[in-house]
Amino acid sequence: MAMHYPTRTEIEELSREDRLRLIEDVWETLETLPDSLALSEEHRKVLDQRLAELERNPNGTISWDEMLQKARYRG
Repeated sequence: MAMHYPTRTEIEELSREDRLRLIEDVWETLETLPDSLALSEEHRKVLDQRLAELERNPNGTISWDEMLQKARYRG
């Protein structure tokens, strides 16, 4: 059975919210393949720096849900 991958045109015809949902759905499927998502040392350093910043300033962030909401309803 052949897979149907949406074309760029089909993706562009989706609303912003539907595109974000598609990205989320694809990303969630990658979570089942943990070996393919291994962090490089450079990425690990960046994450460590961001975690340290969060610990220094815990009120300087927004939740993932807030970020998604802002992205979905932006202009």
